[in-house]
Amino acid sequence: MDLREVRHYRPGQEGGRADGIGKKALCSSGTFFRLSPLESAQEDRGHDPIEDYYGCCRGQVELQTEIPSGYGSYVEKLARELFRKKALEKEFDPELIRIYGERLSKGIKKGFGKNYFEIDLQGPDYGMLHSLEKNVWQFSAAKTYSQLKEMSDALRKPDGTLRTFDEFRIQTTMITGKHLRHLKTEYRTAVKGANMADRWNGIQERKHLFPLLEFIAIEDDRTSPLCRTLNGVIRPVDDPFWTRYYPPNHYNCRSTVRQIKDGVITPEEDIVAPQIPEIFKVNLGQRGLAFPEDHAYFEEIPEEVIREARQFFPYGMQFDILEAGSVKGVIRQHYLADPSKVDYGIVTTVARELASMESSVVDIMPEILDPVLRRTVFPDAKGLTNPDLRVDKVLVDIKSVQSTRYNTLRSAIDKAYRQVNVVIVDLPAPISESEMFRVANGRFL
Repeated sequence: MDLREVRHYRPGQEGGRADGIGKKALCSSGTFFRLSPLESAQEDRGHDPIEDYYGCCRGQVELQTEIPSGYGSYVEKLARELFRKKALEKEFDPELIRIYGERLSKGIKKGFGKNYFEIDLQGPDYGMLHSLEKNVWQFSAAKTYSQLKEMSDALRKPDGTLRTFDEFRIQTTMITGKHLRHLKTEYRTAVKGANMADRWNGIQERKHLFPLLEFIAIEDDRTSPLCRTLNGVIRPVDDPFWTRYYPPNHYNCRSTVRQIKDGVITPEEDIVAPQIPEIFKVNLGQRGLAFPEDHAYFEEIPEEVIREARQFFPYGMQFDILEAGSVKGVIRQHYLADPSKVDYGIVTTVARELASMESSVVDIMPEILDPVLRRTVFPDAKGLTNPDLRVDKVLVDIKSVQSTRYNTLRSAIDKAYRQVNVVIVDLPAPISESEMFRVANGRFL
């Protein structure tokens, strides 16, 4: 294979739009939230697994609800539309996903302490940050699904009769208020989870010098009994103890760890194992997660709904990492890319070559015709074309030819030029650089 030069640009920050109702802001609660004091009068709907999840920390912290700008009026619009149609048309809502996703994504970046453009692509940080951020966007889709389902269920009373709009509006206000209160705690969890994940990467890098970890609980009148019993426990970095008890161990957990060179290892029989919530019995930092897979939101949402909702994630969160750390750059693949395509093999081979040559983010692109999705994935493409790759911010098309004859090469380049400004030609045999310049007529190299 003969790969010709592609001009690269440094990767920019990944993320969603900064405009619109997703901005972080405090605003007056508006009409929709005046009814929140009536929450104590909410009808008993039976067992609530979401409240069980947050209940492990109930009473530790009094949370103030922070309402994203424009949120109240938008949810009221959703509620009016839902009441008018008496049923959900979709099991997700792009705006709610964006509101929650942008908020939690900010928490991830705050806790991680660095952004994509600050990260060495050959280290473990890029993959960890991408995994954490993708997790909170999937969580946001699941949270939206749960909220919409509750709102839909609230159309009817426990006896099955339809509520009036005023009755429905009260129920919807209480549901929305609950999800907003949870959002405050979820933001803190995103910050804490990202911080502990970043710390876990550092622990692994330094464990040959500092082979021990000590559990540190913040001891004051708010300390959870779950963490107090573990305070001071010292175990080796790779000990199974940390797969279960590495913080966070519950919601609003403030505990941390200290990496040390020497110390007295706590015998297993001296460790008083607390009864932590089942979903926290995992090292989330090691897994690159802020929210565990068995959170009640994830348990509720069908896999196909998350996949369909992913089209509304920011550009970078629509990609999965295929390779990182073993090459100079990073190779990612869009979730709609089709590995069964005839040219998939050559596309992935070229992607690997490019990622091996330079510290670049190489994206394997999908074929998309939907105009809404194209606005996110191919905003800079010519017409309805579907280039094969994006190298950092530059779209690239690959053309394989069976001959090195002038007319064959020129035809392939001209065809690709209708799609992109950067073309890679896969040649069956080497040709001289002067010949390639003659064929390309100086337009591409």
